Amino acid sequence: KLGRTPFSVAFQIAAIRELQDGWEEQFREISDNIRLSGLSISDYLKQNGTDLNA
Repeated sequence: KLGRTPFSVAFQIAAIRELQDGWEEQFREISDNIRLSGLSISDYLKQNGTDLNA
């Protein structure tokens, strides 16, 4: 199941498309916030909104 972590999926997308500089740090910050919240991803998005670029 290598290559199926959220980070590796994001990395593959970055390899295919141009993502803005600094996407790695932004991804880590969001994933850390979700992990620390103790919520599932869907519950976190419901509680905090879906606009992660804000």
